[in-house]
Amino acid sequence: MSVVYAETLNTESLWQGVRARPADVQRDFQWEDDQTGQLLADLHRAADEGADAYFLGSIIASRRHHTLSIYDGLQRLTALTILMAVLRDQPRTEEALAERLNACIRDGESDFRLFVPNAAPALDMEVQPKGEAVKVRKRHLQQACAKQVRFAASLYRKRLKKLTTEEINALGDFMLRKVVLIVIEVTDVDLARQIFVTTNTRGLGLSEADIFKGQLVELAAPHGLDTQVLTLWRKLSVHDSRLTEFLRAVDFLERGRAITDGGLLYLADSLRAGPGRERDSLSDWIALLEHRFRAWHLLLHGLNTPGSESLDAALVRLHLLRWPEWHPLALEIMTRFRDNRARGRQTQTAGRLRRLATRCMGLHLADFEPHERAKIFRNALGELRSGRDPMESSLRLKPSQLARLHANLHGEQADRAQNLTLLRWLEAELAGDGAIDHLQKTSVEHILPRNPDADSDWLRDFPDETERQAACHALGNLCLLPHSFNEARLGNQDYVQKRQAIQRAIPEDGLGHFHLIYSAFSQPEWTPEAITERTDWLRRLIVEKLDLEAKDMPDQESPSLPMA
Repeated sequence: MSVVYAETLNTESLWQGVRARPADVQRDFQWEDDQTGQLLADLHRAADEGADAYFLGSIIASRRHHTLSIYDGLQRLTALTILMAVLRDQPRTEEALAERLNACIRDGESDFRLFVPNAAPALDMEVQPKGEAVKVRKRHLQQACAKQVRFAASLYRKRLKKLTTEEINALGDFMLRKVVLIVIEVTDVDLARQIFVTTNTRGLGLSEADIFKGQLVELAAPHGLDTQVLTLWRKLSVHDSRLTEFLRAVDFLERGRAITDGGLLYLADSLRAGPGRERDSLSDWIALLEHRFRAWHLLLHGLNTPGSESLDAALVRLHLLRWPEWHPLALEIMTRFRDNRARGRQTQTAGRLRRLATRCMGLHLADFEPHERAKIFRNALGELRSGRDPMESSLRLKPSQLARLHANLHGEQADRAQNLTLLRWLEAELAGDGAIDHLQKTSVEHILPRNPDADSDWLRDFPDETERQAACHALGNLCLLPHSFNEARLGNQDYVQKRQAIQRAIPEDGLGHFHLIYSAFSQPEWTPEAITERTDWLRRLIVEKLDLEAKDMPDQESPSLPMA
């Protein structure tokens, strides 16, 4: 008879006396920067707030002797192992804590506790051995899974550098003692597979928006307002795909707390303590929710009316950013815009949103953590409500923050998501108030490719692998192109072939909308010197477009845009 055991364990207990490897139904490690970064952000926030525990979900496994075959949970366990390794190898981590972390990574002096075959070149050699996780690697990796491991380690190294010694040690201890998982052990392999399939493919989970709806209806019913809530919800549900984002922005406007998974569930508690006590107050709040939702609709889709081009273009710029902390401030601005559409209000709002997009890009390039951005936007919202201009105070980078931005611009540009956002924004700035909708269907082209073909000229022109990888990830080696054109016409070809493809492009290819292509493909050859020159030019252009304080940045000439 098949038996299922379930046990709640913290990270330190989980790895005592066991090893783990993927079951045959498991996919490789595939988490991107968003997921790996969110894990660290959530753990750091929980540790910083002094949470009693952080639940990381359940793991489904079958056991053979001391080895667990993981049917569900491999992504989390792999990311957690990478983070523990980077924390262990931090010079500022206390020795006793480093040893505890190492005991969760390595079984004595022999085998590693987690073995993921396709990740082995990076996980087994670059991450899990003691002292290796903080080293920067340049050698090429073939396996996509191993590359994801390397990207995760690089992201964690970068993020942890910004923490204090106290924060690093508090985070490490929190991970071991207070990060908990439910481990579901199944004695029968077939049953384990069936549980995996059922867990991942059956049922319809409740979203945070669904849960909040139930809480709000319950709160409204004693006042006879439940029908008003249900009527409103039918309107809101038309845009269900972004409804949780909207409600999280409302929650920030109400409570000022960081935007995180699960945070919305506490909004009803604040309503019970405030508007929910009196019928009229709750009715007014529900009406305000509908008013805010109409403003949110404008925030997502723009006005799209004659004369609204500047405002619509500013909104598109904001939506290039993939993090949500700007949503509440922008929602407040658009709510005020709907309150008063007096003459000239549209131009004023467009200018304010345009400056907000510029300030947000500065924060993006300074690489703030979510909780840091939340603090900045909490202050900005307070300034806006008191009649001050947050674009010139809270949202303008301070000298220490400018130093972070400057260091990031002069570092290796290996963060793929950040590169895409940066280049889309820069193209939008160069387009002015022109159409920029085409930027959503673009990808970053590495002119010197990340994986040159074995018989290509690239290996001859850039023979040293370390120097080639550094040149590949330099800012000057990047440009933005339509995704379809990039995939079908460029690929890993030599520079001559890429340049010819650009020159032979027809109007239907859509290259005429892009401004940065010609600063790359107008060169007769693509050399290290050309990459360095274009990198310097792009840095100056970015600083100019960010409207930064000149006195706080290195002296530099105003750049001119190379023409075709």
